[in-house]
Parts: sequence; structure tokens; C-alpha cells
Amino acid sequence: MISPNTASTQDFYQRAVLEYDGVFRHYAYPKSSNSNTRSWKMAWSTVYYLPPNICLDIREDYGSGACGFNSYCTFDDGKKSCHCPSGYSFIDPADVMKGCRPDFDSQSCDGSSPETDLFDFYEMENTDWPLTDYEYFEQANEDWCRQDCLSDCFCALAIFRGAGCWKKKLPFSNGRKDPSFQAKALLKIRKDNSTFKCEGPVRKKDQSKLIIVISVLLSSSVLMNLLLLVAGFSVVYWWRSKSSKANQPSQSIVGTCLRSFTFEELRKATNGFEEVLGQGAFSTV
Repeated sequence: MISPNTASTQDFYQRAVLEYDGVFRHYAYPKSSNSNTRSWKMAWSTVYYLPPNICLDIREDYGSGACGFNSYCTFDDGKKSCHCPSGYSFIDPADVMKGCRPDFDSQSCDGSSPETDLFDFYEMENTDWPLTDYEYFEQANEDWCRQDCLSDCFCALAIFRGAGCWKKKLPFSNGRKDPSFQAKALLKIRKDNSTFKCEGPVRKKDQSKLIIVISVLLSSSVLMNLLLLVAGFSVVYWWRSKSSKANQPSQSIVGTCLRSFTFEELRKATNGFEEVLGQGAFSTV
């Protein structure tokens, strides 16, 4: 590439870069401040770039164009910018070349509920998405073009230019906005922002939090019941063990091969203690 505005290699450092946006740029940096570089900033400055307007020069039947799908390209001061139309947002704000996605539910194709009353058009002057139309009408006016797109659930965008109406469906490609275009883009979007999809994940996230909280509470309740059950069994086991030990004869009695009797057994054996065996200092035996 030979730049028509070539800066002298004697006075300037030179650099040429094929940028991420697809533009090939020639930069120059003054080596020192002298009469030849007085009008230049002490920084890398763009001397020349190709193509002159990448937004207009890239136009292919396949692919998204200079920007990602569903976005449009503008070129100002030698720099390309990609934008999402109203009602759309970047799939990845850190990489705009991935394109844009609609923030709302698409129009239903259910014949019993076409939802024509839920959609309207956002007008974009000097804007076009060429090569993605699936239907074209001649000798049409703008109102007819609007109504025809509105009643067609596949139509997401209509381009009106002169007396022509181009209907397009997702995804859009080769989007560009330039004052040289004598076209108007009619972008179909929902009237009510409350139906936007972007709220879906929020509700889903809230529901997930609620499910987690309920699960934790239920788990805690089950654990508490298990602990109470174990504690109950432990108390019963301890009580039975204690009672069993209390009813067992002592080791001294077992060692003499004597049997211990309960009070009730003694009462029955003596017919209610009717025979007096003797009398001591404290009581009668």
C-alpha cells in the first residue's frame, strides 16, 4: 500500500496495522519537533486507511457484514462503530462482532392470536440491512408497508425506499447507517417493555433463590426431626438400661447363691406377714 499522504521516513516513525475492525491503517509518529513536524502531535496519528468506509464497502451475501448480525455499522473520523437498534442488545458487550439479540419475545404466529396490537415500529432514517429480504413489493406506500409487516409474524423489519417495500426476518446482516442512504428502516418491536425477555432471567433467578431457601429450611427441619428422634431413642434406651440395672441382683448376693425377693413376693409367701417371728427394738419381724 502506498499512502497518498506519506509522512517522510526521515522525520516520522512509520507503522501499518490491519486492525480488528478490518481496516488497514497507516500511522506516523514524529521523531522530533522541527519545522516539518510542527503541526503534528507527539503521538501516533492516522495518515491513511483502507477501505475508505468499511461499512459501505463490505456487502456480502453470506456473513454478518462489517458488524455482527442484527447490528448496524457507522463510520466516522476513520473509525468504525457497531450499534444495536432499539429493543436489541449486544450478545457480548466485550465483543460487539458477535452481534445483537432482541430483548423481547417475538411475535406469535398463532393464527388465533397474531398480537398485532402488541407491536409497533421504531423508525431509523438513512439505515439499511440489505440482502436479507424475503419479500419485496413495488408501488407501495409507507403505511401499507407498515401494515403488511405488522400482520406478518415472520417480518421483523421493513425497509421503505421510494415506492419499494422490502420485508426482512431475523437475523439481519450488512447493517449500515449513512447520510447517503435514502431509505427508512421500520424496526418492529413490542410496545410494552414489561414483556422483554431480559426480565425472564431475573424472575428465574428470584425463583431459584426461593427454591434454595425453601430447600434449606426443609433440610433443616428434617435434620432437626432426626436429631429429636435420635435424642428420644437415647433417652428411652438410657431409662431402660437404668431400670434393668436396678432390678438386677447385686454381685454380693449372686456370690452367695442367694435369691433376692421383692416385697410382693414376700407378702404372698407369708400370707400378709401374719406370723410374728420376733420383736426388736425398732419393729416387729
